[in-house]
Amino acid sequence: GHNGMDQSGHRRVGFTAAVGSTAMAAWRELVVTSLHADGNLDDYDSDADSDCGENDSEAEAEAHRLPLYIPPLQRQKWSDLEHPLPHINWGDLFFDLFYVAAAYNLGALLISSMTPDLWPRGVLYFVGIFGPLFNAWESKLVYEARYAVVDYFHRIVEVVRVFFLSFSVLHIKPIELMSDPRSAETFFFTLGLLLECCVRIFLKVELIRVGNGDREAIRNHSRRKLTFSYVPLALFYLAAVIISGVAYSRQDDPNRGGSYGDEDGGYDGGKGDDYDGSKGDDYDDGPDDGHRRFLAAAALAPASELGNYSAHFTAADLPVILCAVAYFLNAVFGAIRKTVWLPSLTDFRRENVPSNIDFCIHRYGEFTMLMLGEAVLSLLIVDTTENGDYYFVALFGVLTVIMIQALHFESEPSHADHHALWRSIQAGMWYSVFLQLLCMGLVAFGVSYKVMLKILHKEAEKAMAKEAGYGGDGYGG
Repeated sequence: GHNGMDQSGHRRVGFTAAVGSTAMAAWRELVVTSLHADGNLDDYDSDADSDCGENDSEAEAEAHRLPLYIPPLQRQKWSDLEHPLPHINWGDLFFDLFYVAAAYNLGALLISSMTPDLWPRGVLYFVGIFGPLFNAWESKLVYEARYAVVDYFHRIVEVVRVFFLSFSVLHIKPIELMSDPRSAETFFFTLGLLLECCVRIFLKVELIRVGNGDREAIRNHSRRKLTFSYVPLALFYLAAVIISGVAYSRQDDPNRGGSYGDEDGGYDGGKGDDYDGSKGDDYDDGPDDGHRRFLAAAALAPASELGNYSAHFTAADLPVILCAVAYFLNAVFGAIRKTVWLPSLTDFRRENVPSNIDFCIHRYGEFTMLMLGEAVLSLLIVDTTENGDYYFVALFGVLTVIMIQALHFESEPSHADHHALWRSIQAGMWYSVFLQLLCMGLVAFGVSYKVMLKILHKEAEKAMAKEAGYGGDGYGG
């Protein structure tokens, strides 16, 4: 593109020290100008931003005195030639920590579905949970790449948003619990998604009404996101909440019938052979503590006690199915907007707000690193045993994840030049899609090695116990 802009509608950022210094001064001036307009810095002279020494220090200190509320500020406009790389603040990194927990819980969910009958449901649940959580993360990314907030009100909003996200992450459990209408896990998971999506809607409505910058572009872009993305997602999540909530509220109803057992709320024990000692010998031959850790990576009751647990899709799966469908449709309609509708516009700038590409590159890289971290945790936080096969699998897994990390970050440009996000809207869209597939694969990668290591550890324990038993018989005889 010309004048520092690309055909994808994004803003390129320079990386020289001179540009960074000039752009930071311009950013401080933008903040102070906004505070002037809001009546918070009436005594401040914005020309001090270009001075050195005491005046510059006073101006910077004044700019850091946050007001209670100011409207969101557009980071860059189409006519701007240079802008700074937005600082990755501690709040962003803290927000990412919840995705480490989400990846860990998703790994436990995958392990709980690793049987010939359950794996299709496991894949559905994995996608139906990972997808909405990634949408929540990416919506925060694209908002911060376009707008800046420098007040206490929006910090409180982010605290609320993180709280709702944590509510969903907390209730990512093994498939036995999430697919059981007697459990509240799915209800609270979908409720957290709905509330977080409501925060997104609120921020878009705020932009439509009081967003500071190119008002026409902000309004058009925000309305489009509300109409074709956030509101439909919220409706899907609302339906999932209602369905799971109704199913859970009927748990004490003795007349509801179905295949979940008798009036006391217990399972009838008529099925579930895939989990008891008669089958699944590849995992364990009894419902002991090792089996529980292996099956769900959590303190879960022996699977054989679940009794009448169905390996087929049931009405109880509908809430997660709705989440998966919402994720898929959001991606499809987003692709249509980016590949068909936006390129056909005669005046693209009136419908889109430029984003900071280098900020997006940095944040996408951090999310990928989080998923790599989950693979490392799965490889290293396991019981060890003195067995050659065990160490071969463990070391090969570690080397594999190191190679994946090196290949990914060495092959991907670290700056906007030549990056897919910079080339075009279509290239940026496919970058996001493949990044999501990569991250899902990294979680599954870590889980697969964790399962192999647990199997080898269990087999080594059995062999040692068998040898100890023989030894005892020999000495006793």
